[in-house]
Amino acid sequence: MITTRRQDASLTGPGRRLIQVGLFIPQESTTYLTMTLVAHGRHEPAEQLAALADEFGHLR
Repeated sequence: MITTRRQDASLTGPGRRLIQVGLFIPQESTTYLTMTLVAHGRHEPAEQLAALADEFGHLR
């Protein structure tokens, strides 16, 4: 599985399936990062995770 904002034809073809998904809202993306890291024993400052989520563009 790969997420991208690309929309060009190279994403489709034999053995590939393009599924459009929306973006997280800022709170959702921060919560997702927080919960994923906690599941791996990591606890990062909320402001750093919010900045990271913003840098990722809130991609799902």
